[in-house]
Amino acid sequence: MDKRLEDAFDIVKYQQTLINQRDLLKQWVTTRLHYAENGGLFAITPELISMVSILISDNRPSIVLLDNNNTPILIKNPIQFLNNIKELYFEITNQYYAEYQKLCEKRNVKDLVECNEEL
Repeated sequence: MDKRLEDAFDIVKYQQTLINQRDLLKQWVTTRLHYAENGGLFAITPELISMVSILISDNRPSIVLLDNNNTPILIKNPIQFLNNIKELYFEITNQYYAEYQKLCEKRNVKDLVECNEEL
């Protein structure tokens, strides 16, 4: 096979592997950005953090939120709930950033595949 054709195939394999590894990393993040409270499961998003912050600023002693299944869940201690979801959000997004940077530094398919094995 022509060297230029081999090089082109190597580039395509690298690009596809990079896309696949990024998708796997995104899935890893999405599955870990969940928090369970009082029988409900909440996807931790900036919107959830903002909503809880707003409700806390209204000096509410407890709040009701809709979880991932649109089930109303009573949050008895909104401040603790907010602290827990913020802590988890920052922990996971910092790990995501570090792993994403590792992916960006890899220059061949073998290194890309090995990069996400530790997750």
